[in-house]
Amino acid sequence: MINAKIHAELADNAGLIIEFSDGKGEYKDHPAFFTPVRDRTDLLKRLYFKNRMYICDTLNSFLNQRLHALPDCKVKIEILQVQIDRGRNYTYEELCQLVANKMKDFNSIAPGEKSRFNNHFKTVIIPILTECDNVRTGKAKVHYC
Repeated sequence: MINAKIHAELADNAGLIIEFSDGKGEYKDHPAFFTPVRDRTDLLKRLYFKNRMYICDTLNSFLNQRLHALPDCKVKIEILQVQIDRGRNYTYEELCQLVANKMKDFNSIAPGEKSRFNNHFKTVIIPILTECDNVRTGKAKVHYC
């Protein structure tokens, strides 16, 4: 998921430092970047937007890989892809609701224990599914502001 640190040393330079976590709290694949914000509302908008894009991009990438690995599940995976793509236009909470409701579908196409993709599923996809379920049920551990 995305972690954000508020950088507000100077009033003219307030903003977010955005970091992308790999599920272990490490930030290897995506460098952190700074985005300026005007106020709390702008901060939340940007954070929710970045989280939505991260969730959609990461899940669609996973679904593309599963499409190649599981050609027999093509229809099921393509339906999930369309639904996740539509989620780009949803609010953060609506996207989390959609993903949480599809958790069984994601688990049903999970890589096997011996698959080289299993670690990615456990360390990146499962935390996204868990976070979305936590948002849906009101148990989210992360509070934005």
